[in-house]
Amino acid sequence: MTIIQNIKKVGLSIAGLVAMALLVWDLLATLQTPGFKAHISTTRLLVAVILSTTIILASWFFAKFLTKKNRLIIFISILALVLLKFIFVLRFPIAPTSDFWNYHVLASYNVLGMTWSKMWTQGYLNTNIIWPHVINISWFYSVFYSFFRPNYLVAQCASILLSGVNAILLFSLCQHFVSKRAAIFAALIFYAIPAYWLYTLLNGAEPIFLTFLLGALICYHRAMYAKGQRLMIEHYFYFGFSLLLLFLANMVRPIALVWIVVIVFFSIFRLKSRQKEFPRRIWFNPLAYAVIFVLLNLASTPIYRVLYGVPFAPTTVLNQYSLAIGTNVKTGGMYAGGIRQQVDQDLNQKSLPLTKRFDKVTTDMQKISKHNIQTLNQTRGWVPFLRVKTINLMREDYGSNWILYNLKRNRDRTTYYTRLSAFLSVYSTIFFVILLVLAGLVLLLSPWLIYRQRSFHIPDLNRLFYGLLLWDGFMLSSLIFEVQGRYHIILYVPLLLIITWGHDRLFQRNKLG
Repeated sequence: MTIIQNIKKVGLSIAGLVAMALLVWDLLATLQTPGFKAHISTTRLLVAVILSTTIILASWFFAKFLTKKNRLIIFISILALVLLKFIFVLRFPIAPTSDFWNYHVLASYNVLGMTWSKMWTQGYLNTNIIWPHVINISWFYSVFYSFFRPNYLVAQCASILLSGVNAILLFSLCQHFVSKRAAIFAALIFYAIPAYWLYTLLNGAEPIFLTFLLGALICYHRAMYAKGQRLMIEHYFYFGFSLLLLFLANMVRPIALVWIVVIVFFSIFRLKSRQKEFPRRIWFNPLAYAVIFVLLNLASTPIYRVLYGVPFAPTTVLNQYSLAIGTNVKTGGMYAGGIRQQVDQDLNQKSLPLTKRFDKVTTDMQKISKHNIQTLNQTRGWVPFLRVKTINLMREDYGSNWILYNLKRNRDRTTYYTRLSAFLSVYSTIFFVILLVLAGLVLLLSPWLIYRQRSFHIPDLNRLFYGLLLWDGFMLSSLIFEVQGRYHIILYVPLLLIITWGHDRLFQRNKLG
């Protein structure tokens, strides 16, 4: 064992310890979320535990049944399950509010012939020029509208179908790391997560984001690590297509740079296999990928300006706003009406050129962030603040809550759903808690799971390391800026990678390669 390999093992151990600490921190925070504490009762808790356990076990047995089936049968089975969501849509007609209303209305205007530049000049975009992802999400939904009609039900159908695509893509991604059975299990569990199940009944951003992100991850791994590629053109196709998909994902949720950091760390610290490895694949390709994407990210605002004909604000404006919100003690890092009002006030100073207004927003947000950070330093309040912020991030009732908010116009349905949502909040939280506990058990038992078998090989350890880096990266980065319950949806991916890795090690199944 070389010194370099030992150093890499230290890096893996640090990633594991950080992941374990974050899992415990997140578990405690999840159990302290307001929705769960407000609605918990002995009966609801018992039913939620039984229902969650039953669904997880049923998913495991169904995955066992599907293991011997071909991919087409697996995909059809997942999509058939997704169709069950349409029953809920028909039972609870939704009228969009908040962000969902924005996406729907802007997408409708675009399909009806109004250009984005015209929307800007006529005042329909308002302060959304600071948040280009709002326009991007609206544009993606307008694509679906253009094939049918600008009806909210079309957006719901698109979101529901994309949630099925998410599960299928997660299955495909997991097959790079775990056995076929474990990959099917991950897809079924992902589909069954109650909060996301409910959330995808709305025209949210996350189904689009995960479709592009998971597609980017799959293409990246096929480009970098897949065996049997005979033509270099195949490698470069997957390489380029992965970059395109990652850029599209970043258009929806600008957090793709976290994954770039992950692949750089993974390339540096991954353990060397006994198999022959080519330096180009280990070092040059990941570095080239990272550099190209960073350059694309830096050019994103000019690209958006050309695509839409809208004078979007520089990325620094959005970052400073998110940091000001993310360091706000009063709201625990969540949306702050006072800060948003300040942004609106700065942007509405029509006497100033637009660039000057952007500068003013940036300056004001920097002042707010500086004041927030100074207050936290002086009061030594970082730990309590991060605890509250994590609680806000880990709110697993985001699905049931957003459905409730979007049902406000339908009084009869709202009254019935309000009673139902109390249980859904408890059930969603318990289901997620079980997943956190399972992942924690995998990490606790990982030394035994790794070394108990003679069949252990280095790629197995690298696969665990990749899942740990994803968990650490997305979790820690989530605590920097504004938080909402739905922002932790990305954590489902590394969580399921860790759980299914433990599943394979426990049942002595290796993903060879």
